[in-house]
Amino acid sequence: MVPPCCEDGLSQAWLDAAGTAAAVVIRGCSTREEIVAEALGRLELPAGDAELAGDFLALGYCHLIVELLTRQLRYMSNLDEVSFRRNTLAAAEKWLEGDSQTAASQLTSAFDLLTEAREYFYPVETHLLDLTLVAPTTIGPALRDEIARAAAVNLVLTGETLEAMAQNAPETLATLRLAVEQGRVSLAGGEFAELESPLLGPEATLAQFRRGRETFERLLGRAPEIFCRRRFGLSPLLPQILRSSGYQGVCHFTLDDGRFPSSNQSKIRWEGIGAQSIDALVRLPCDASRAGTFLALPQRLGNAMDLDHAATAVFAHWPGMACPWYRDLLRAGSYSAALGRFVLMDSYFKETRYVGQAARHAIDTYRPPFLRQAVDRNDPAPLSRWVGEARAEIARHIEASLRTMAAMIAGGPVAETSPENVGEHLGRLRRALGPAAAASPHGCLVVNPFSFARKVHVEVSDWPRLPATGGLVWAAAEQDGSKHLIVDVPPMGFAWVDPDTPAPAPDPPGRKGRLRLWRKKSAAPPPMAEPCVLRNEFFEIKLDPASAAIRSIHDYRSRDNRLACQLAFRRDPARRIHSDDWDDDPDTLYSVMAADAIEVRSSGPLTAELFARGRLLDHEGQRVARFEQVLRARRGSRVLAIDLEIQPERIPEGDPWTTYYAARFAWSDASADLFGGLGTASLARESPQIEAPYYLDIRSEPLRTTILTGGLPYHRRLGLRKLDTLLIVAGETRRKFQLGVGIDLPHAYPAAMERLAPETVVRNAGAAPGNRTGWLFHLSAKNVVATAWEPIFRADRVEGVRVRLAENENRAVETVLRCFRPVAAARKVDFLGGNAKQLAIDGDRVRLQIGGHQWLQVEIEFAP
Repeated sequence: MVPPCCEDGLSQAWLDAAGTAAAVVIRGCSTREEIVAEALGRLELPAGDAELAGDFLALGYCHLIVELLTRQLRYMSNLDEVSFRRNTLAAAEKWLEGDSQTAASQLTSAFDLLTEAREYFYPVETHLLDLTLVAPTTIGPALRDEIARAAAVNLVLTGETLEAMAQNAPETLATLRLAVEQGRVSLAGGEFAELESPLLGPEATLAQFRRGRETFERLLGRAPEIFCRRRFGLSPLLPQILRSSGYQGVCHFTLDDGRFPSSNQSKIRWEGIGAQSIDALVRLPCDASRAGTFLALPQRLGNAMDLDHAATAVFAHWPGMACPWYRDLLRAGSYSAALGRFVLMDSYFKETRYVGQAARHAIDTYRPPFLRQAVDRNDPAPLSRWVGEARAEIARHIEASLRTMAAMIAGGPVAETSPENVGEHLGRLRRALGPAAAASPHGCLVVNPFSFARKVHVEVSDWPRLPATGGLVWAAAEQDGSKHLIVDVPPMGFAWVDPDTPAPAPDPPGRKGRLRLWRKKSAAPPPMAEPCVLRNEFFEIKLDPASAAIRSIHDYRSRDNRLACQLAFRRDPARRIHSDDWDDDPDTLYSVMAADAIEVRSSGPLTAELFARGRLLDHEGQRVARFEQVLRARRGSRVLAIDLEIQPERIPEGDPWTTYYAARFAWSDASADLFGGLGTASLARESPQIEAPYYLDIRSEPLRTTILTGGLPYHRRLGLRKLDTLLIVAGETRRKFQLGVGIDLPHAYPAAMERLAPETVVRNAGAAPGNRTGWLFHLSAKNVVATAWEPIFRADRVEGVRVRLAENENRAVETVLRCFRPVAAARKVDFLGGNAKQLAIDGDRVRLQIGGHQWLQVEIEFAP
């Protein structure tokens, strides 16, 4: 047989010698099927059992791999070649005679000899795992053939694909359901859709698992116990979600772009945040459609046998897309375990339960490919779509909280509605509180759907007068022709204000009051806004008059320059402007700001604004964009609001990580640590490319400067003191952006939630029917937030509440959850409602321990 690659080196003398010897020379065949067909035709052999003929080919491949594997592991062959040859020839003779049963028996003996040869140097079976990838486009006959074969099949699919199968390929679904019931197929997956889960909020991620589980149970009668996904989606948040959702194992790899940590072991105990861990398969799959995979199989198996506690090889392919040598491996596995045994994923994790060492991977070792993928597919909103997703996540949280509050007050169920229509839930809550005490058009019901207290800014320009300050009304003032309040609202509670809201009773006269009469009066505070200066009681911002960039942000304790910020266009470093333009100097790649106007729009006393307009210029003085920015400070708030608008004249093209428009931040302390949010957790970040859709925290003890990104997820760190928050990349159509800078925020995640929240105020609510303020639930630990609330009903009556709590600062704490009703029982459960552990209660209090970054679910039953 002459392969096509050897044709050029073939001499005529050799061909003549072959002809003289009556040899059969096969030429011009490039596939095994063509070679076998040509050989059978030229040798004039009778046609036998074609299926059994494939087993002979598998025996030959298995023999080759065992011999190469023996050498790979530095041993000499121990194969009984005489018996092997005798059994193989006997099988061939019986095949020619048409005695398939005896031929198969002889082949089994030959395979057993190969198994004995392998056991001489490695007496433990290798685990072989087949991963068949399923998509809505591969649910036809090829998938049914894969399910029907004898070897153990592991299907990687989502709930979305399963629903497509139910609609478009019911025959395939019936075949799959039968195979699952018979235990011939293992399911790996679990999510409804493979979204960009590292960029989603925790509740959005959990919702995908819940919807996926419901779909699997409805269509197949059971849910997967092993998590696997084709698209990138790994993060340290997954182990505790998976463990609390009933999973026994996870495939710690994905099959598209992106980076993730690997190991020389096949299995590890993956430890994520929140002190949760789960068994993880980390052996990277081989492409079963490539011939090179099976040429290199001895090396792969040898390395696994050398280094692994449980040697494992994983093969991934689409239905019907595997190469012939993979079919040989499957056939060989049906005869013996010479090269390994194909197993179901569920069985594999049970058999290797105690194999693998614990491993914890930092968040920076996971590098999502989502930004480049979005730009490559011409997504019109590769950045801004995440702003919408972050706002939708907070809207869903508010909707669930308002619905729970209304149900608690009304004592019965409340109809669900769209999360975008928060107003309907506010109206239900307003009606649940009872009719107004008086028909006044000026009352406002201010609702706080979060588990932390808030100061809410409310405009009340239609009121005839402002209420007295103190108590609920933290501040009230008239400015720029409109009236404004700042209202203190308790967590999961409300405040009802109107022009007649009373002030708290004054302190009784005493020595302190008499001394105050003789105290020197303090000087009047400076205005909140002056040209190029903006301030409140927590910070002072100065703008550069030439560029309108934020030159400095100071607090009143340290006076250190906390942060500077400017807008810039970063050009592609491959495009040099001058021959001496060094690419290793980052500043030469950025545009500069030039101010056209800076003006004070409002100077207080509650809200102050500076407006700036200007241009972005490259280093040749050419305009690349126009910009406008509004800086806003409010009394009582530690957050500087930044509203931006950029109208680019030079559109970014190419790699979104190297050419873009960005907000450039710089800080003075090179030793400061940078933290970013993953879900609710705050994690240290050191990677040059950072994904953090909610906030970034710059910590230089005791100072904390927080960048509230408003849903913009992608950031590029440069050196120790600079960070670019990407605003516009190739394809991005959004031109307006909202950022924030927090000065010494006690906790970053609650501030990020509040920044994204819509207004929850019922106007024209009338006078308060009873108490002007109240709360339903209260958490004592400020580093713990509630991510979801859900009422528990029995016979259309509220009997309790279900809440998920998350610690966000990696500090274990004992917290007390107070309720508005006495508590009969409380228990900590997983996300499926199982594994209940009773919690200590005391009247209306529930005590629980929560670990650092832990996310848990609590069910509370009220007393009658």
